[in-house]
Amino acid sequence: MTAALAAINVIREEKLCEKAREMGALLKNGLENAVSKSFLAREVKGLGLMIGIKLRRGVAGEIAFQAVDKGVLLLTAGRNVIRLLPPLVINREQVGKVIDVLEEVLVNYSE
Repeated sequence: MTAALAAINVIREEKLCEKAREMGALLKNGLENAVSKSFLAREVKGLGLMIGIKLRRGVAGEIAFQAVDKGVLLLTAGRNVIRLLPPLVINREQVGKVIDVLEEVLVNYSE
């Protein structure tokens, strides 16, 4: 119980919920802009830092592997959805890297 209370205190003191909303909005907006440059991506959905990108074809696994090669860990949900679940402590620089890598991978895969 003590550990749980300590965790709750850290979440409150470091304002992790507010930061998650802010970084989630930044990430989602950046991804919407990035995927607009690729025919492969259809839509970006999300809540806070839980974000999914729906693809037109079932290549989510291939996209995830290419992103991992560039230092961004992605998950898949079926064959045509990429899931992003970054940590609550992600910062602006890291959000920018995720956006840049996904844009590069999606645009290059589409060509």
